[in-house]
This record gives sequence, structure tokens and C-alpha cells, in this order.
Amino acid sequence: MTLSNSEELIAIGCLGSPHGIKGGLRIITHTIPFDIALDHHCLLQQDSKLVELNIEKLEQHHIKNVIYLKEITSRSTAEEMVGASLYYPRLLFFQQFPDQIYGPLCQGYTVLDQNETEIGRLESVDFIDDLPIATINTATHRLKVCVLAKYVMYIDHTQQQLAVKLT
Repeated sequence: MTLSNSEELIAIGCLGSPHGIKGGLRIITHTIPFDIALDHHCLLQQDSKLVELNIEKLEQHHIKNVIYLKEITSRSTAEEMVGASLYYPRLLFFQQFPDQIYGPLCQGYTVLDQNETEIGRLESVDFIDDLPIATINTATHRLKVCVLAKYVMYIDHTQQQLAVKLT
């Protein structure tokens, strides 16, 4: 698959800095937990092609997550992969993981309040301490809204809408 076919894909993360001499790479994902979507559907960008992610093993090292890929056996090969994006088929991702709204996964979704009134467009969902905070762009300003599960009324990935209770 080439990147020109990427309209039906969603970027779920990327490969970061090398870890160790055996070709490990830090992995940064927009999912909670980090490895929820690292299966045979996950694709890795190599040059201008997308290839299946062949994971040999995953490790957690303090605050970073490290992935070892079958085709990468040295630090120098790993250095060539830094910044490579990870993709997942969009429809399948949201069918399997409908509650995943973190980082830029749902960027551009319409955000509605409890009365189904449009608030604005979702920019991202980031964490402050352990609280997921949505940044919403309105016509006049940016709002920060907590999107803990108890405040999310529904997520409609087909209509690209997120409804939240504002209290």
C-alpha cells in the first residue's frame, strides 16, 4: 500500500529515538494504553510505502515504551527509522477502539454540548496530570474541556461528532 491510499488510514503514532544497541526504538502512540492497536493491522511508513508492523517484542522502560521490529537488528538501522509514522485502517480502528479520542485522533470532529448544540471543532485531547483535556476551537476562542468518560455523552466516528456534558 502506498501513502496515496492513506485517506482511509489514521495516524496512531510514530517511532522515536533508538534505545540500546540491538535496534530498539521508542514508540509514541496516541492510544491509551500505548500498545492497544499494535497488531497485524498496524502499518509502518517506510519511504513512501506502508508495510505491516512486524513486532518482535515490546518493553516498558520507566516512562518510555520500546518496540523491537523483526527487520531492525542494530542501532544504526533503528536510527534510519526515527520519525516513521504508524497507521491503522480508520474504520477498523474506531470499530475496535471506539473510546480512543486522544491526541489528534479525532482532530476536526464537531463537538456538541448536552443539548446537541455545536460548541466548535476538536483540536486535540491531551493530558494534564491524569485528566484528559480537549482543546476545542470555537468561532471566537479556544476552550479547554475535561473529557473523562463520565462527561462524554457519545462519540460518533461516522458523523465525526463528540458530545460532552458541560457542567
